Amino acid sequence: MGTNDTVLLAASEETKGMKWTQIPTAGIADDAMTATKIAADAVGSAEIAANAVGSSELADNAVDTAAIADGAVTAAKFAVQPGNLLTANQASIETDTTGFTASAATIARASGGAFGTYCLEVTATAASASVHLGGTILAGTIPVQGEETYTFRIEQKAASITRVVKLRVYWWTSAGDVAASTASVDSGGLALTSTWASQSFTTVAPANAAFASLRVFAVDSANAEVF
Repeated sequence: MGTNDTVLLAASEETKGMKWTQIPTAGIADDAMTATKIAADAVGSAEIAANAVGSSELADNAVDTAAIADGAVTAAKFAVQPGNLLTANQASIETDTTGFTASAATIARASGGAFGTYCLEVTATAASASVHLGGTILAGTIPVQGEETYTFRIEQKAASITRVVKLRVYWWTSAGDVAASTASVDSGGLALTSTWASQSFTTVAPANAAFASLRVFAVDSANAEVF
């Protein structure tokens, strides 16, 4: 008698022409084993070799949300990471001004933030005052991926001036200091008011972009103006 989970196989080399054995892979015709021949839950992770199932083994739409366990997909599983590309401090200025540089201006951490305790205060020392993050107009350090969509956002206000503030994103190749096929793109701009207002714009990185840098500037700003 054979053992459990084996089948009777015709074998010419056997005395009686038959033997109990497992069927070798070569003995199974292509596409002979279909879903209807496999018991429910018969194949689990223990039966699948590491990296045996890739995208080429999955039919279109074979894996939907119902087939994914709660919490199974985390941010670490994404090739392109979602969320803020800035550090917590760069996004909030709660600790210091690390990462920010100024042009024709001085910068300082000031009290009275839009969401937290502090904000970045810019004081113009000449015309065209601006602040840079993630590099300058000559190089960028914020990692991006070509042809991905990015949203840039600031909260802005000024006690007494109403200049239009714009965001300018510079795109850089993997060299970091070589402009991408589209060198930069500007937001539409928003006039300063005495209360916090949000300005954002969404754009797509050029195909050969690997880094970005951000410039925030008040159009036609003058010496000693603060925003």
